[in-house]
Amino acid sequence: VVFWAGMAWAIQNEFAKRHRELTAPKEEYIDLDWLDYRQAYIEKRCALSWKIVPTPVKVLFSGGALGLIVIAHLIFWRKRLFFGTFSVTDDIDELKWYGSDGMLKPIAPVALAAACLLFSGWIAFSCWSRNWRRKPAAVALEEILPQERAWKEARLEEARNFRLAPSPTPASPKQQQQQQQQQQFTETPRSAAQSASSRGAAPGLAEERSEGVQALSGGSSPMARNEADEAPQTSDSEVGPDLAAGQGQVRSVSI
Repeated sequence: VVFWAGMAWAIQNEFAKRHRELTAPKEEYIDLDWLDYRQAYIEKRCALSWKIVPTPVKVLFSGGALGLIVIAHLIFWRKRLFFGTFSVTDDIDELKWYGSDGMLKPIAPVALAAACLLFSGWIAFSCWSRNWRRKPAAVALEEILPQERAWKEARLEEARNFRLAPSPTPASPKQQQQQQQQQQFTETPRSAAQSASSRGAAPGLAEERSEGVQALSGGSSPMARNEADEAPQTSDSEVGPDLAAGQGQVRSVSI
């Protein structure tokens, strides 16, 4: 079991690594791809429904299926009625093939004959379905044949483009970790703004959180932005005249 599990894991791992190469269209397989496409198109057009099957064929097919199920269950659950017993330690000269005390009891050939007769229901259905599919298959073949040249050209172009396209290189674990961190930094401001708005907090709080996260990811300092935003907020009209004059003197001295 361990060997089979390891083999299955190896096959799945190889398929996952080379999925692009295994599923890629190739120029040397254009004719085979066209045959598969044509066959799939014909089978789609020849889809069979139970409604169009004639009643006699339905009766033979359904009755035969039910009869085979009954006979198979009888043979499986009541095998003593159909077969005898013979131990490996018994004398081979005493082996009897047919009879009430033989390997095959008299009812066994009857069950076998009935199973063969009931199997004829499937034969009848198969013959009818094969005969019915001929006409739609011929019509579908006439419809699909004119598309062969254009389909092969498109498939060939797809194969060439796929061959010339560079294969994507998987990212290293360090690059994956950096991408995850950058994604977290970009998603955190949105979640902070949403949580602040849902709780009814001030918009400035959400903006400060988003600016702080952007600063961690390489942006400008949030303290410098806050100082620049808070500097022009106080005006001379909001403070007293003496304080405004003092501020003017301080500004002139600093200049």
